[in-house]
Amino acid sequence: MELEDEGGSGTAGSHWKRRSAKDEIMAGIIGVSRYSNLTIAAMEDLGFYKGVYSKGEYMAFGNGVGCTLTNSKCITNSVSNVPSMFCTTNSRTASGYSCPSDRLAIGTCYTSTSCDSVPSNFQYFTGNTLCGLSGTLTDYCPIVTPYSNTGCMDGEITVMPGSYITSSSRCFDATSTITTSSRYSVTAVCAAVKCETDTYSIRLSGSDSWIDCPPSTTVNLASQSSISSGSVTCPAYGAVCFSWNDEASLDPDDRSRKKE
Repeated sequence: MELEDEGGSGTAGSHWKRRSAKDEIMAGIIGVSRYSNLTIAAMEDLGFYKGVYSKGEYMAFGNGVGCTLTNSKCITNSVSNVPSMFCTTNSRTASGYSCPSDRLAIGTCYTSTSCDSVPSNFQYFTGNTLCGLSGTLTDYCPIVTPYSNTGCMDGEITVMPGSYITSSSRCFDATSTITTSSRYSVTAVCAAVKCETDTYSIRLSGSDSWIDCPPSTTVNLASQSSISSGSVTCPAYGAVCFSWNDEASLDPDDRSRKKE
């Protein structure tokens, strides 16, 4: 596993490289901090511990991408080599909404058009028309980043059409554009999640019904009262069924970076 080579003295050389393990507990920027099998293996290699790998937490970022992550650049000639991790758009509207890898908020692909200061080996777009941002510890690889007010548990519903904000809500990417009854069009929403042992169901704002959401399938949302049309992709169970700050609930009826 690569060690971080960006950041200050408290980060570089002592954390996993965030480009490869953004949501891991050993990444150099605090986030969802999954205690994955990467860290379990590192602890076991110290010689004092025996790893129980069945206890490792699911981490969507980098899951199943294989050697492409370490053998290739994140983006080549404006095309992402790992679309599940690195993005290439430059949208700041609701039609450009996406889910970050931790699914705790609605976000967007953050890129810049001011690229002259970016080192040439980190220029991934044709003609240097776009580039990633500094300070993300991802070798300037663009990633989906949440706004400050679009959290699935505490966001502002006025900028999150169709979303259901509760302590158990998670972000879902649209398979086909979601149109709300108020005629807003969005490409990602926060939905309440009800987790069972190894399955889950979801519901959107304004609806009293739950929809089964089998992982890797597409679910039509037209039956939800606040949605006129559209569908979402159901991610892996571990991507949405986890506790966060001890606030996640099996029953979301306890509902409790700025997007304008």
